Amino acid sequence: MIEHPLHMAVGTISSKKLEYLNLTLGHLGLEAELYPVNVNSGVSEQPLSSAETKKGSLLRARHALQVVNRASCAIGIEIGYERDEQGRYHILGWATIIDRKDRQVAAQSQPFLLPRYHHQILTKGLPLGEFVDDYVRQSMPHTQQQYMAAIIRDRRPFIKQAIEAALLQYVNYGQFFDK
Repeated sequence: MIEHPLHMAVGTISSKKLEYLNLTLGHLGLEAELYPVNVNSGVSEQPLSSAETKKGSLLRARHALQVVNRASCAIGIEIGYERDEQGRYHILGWATIIDRKDRQVAAQSQPFLLPRYHHQILTKGLPLGEFVDDYVRQSMPHTQQQYMAAIIRDRRPFIKQAIEAALLQYVNYGQFFDK
C-alpha cells in the first residue's frame, strides 16, 4: 500500500514547482512530507525534446531519492520544449515518481504551442527564460496575450498537469500491486 503521508524527496528547490506540487497534493487529498533538494537534472538547462525533458524528470527524482534517506519516494519535475512536424515549438512538462520498491511512473503535460516570439528565441538557441518578462511587458494591453504570457512565464498548467497525472498513477499503481 502507498504510505500516508507520503515521505517524498523533491528534486528541486524551485518555489514555483514546490507551490504547484503542494497545491496538487491538496487538490487530490494527499498528505505528504516534502524534502526539497537541489539536484542536477543531468540534461541541458533548456531541454529541446520531450525525451530529454522526461529524462531530466527521472534523473531529478532518482538523485533526490539517493540524497534523502528518510524519503520513501521522490518526484522529479522538468519543463522543456519540443518542435512539431511543422517546426513549431511547444512547451511541456514531465513529472516522474520513483520509490524504494523500484516502482516508477512518469507523466507528461499537454504540449502547448508557443507564440512566434518564443519560437524565434528558441530557434536562435537563446535561453527563453531571459526573454519571458519582455513578452509579458509587450502583452500588456491585450488580455489574452497577458494570460498566455503568464502561463508561459510561470509554467503552472504544465507543471500541475504532469504532477497530477504522475501522482494519480502512483497512487493507482499501489492499489493494484501492493498486497
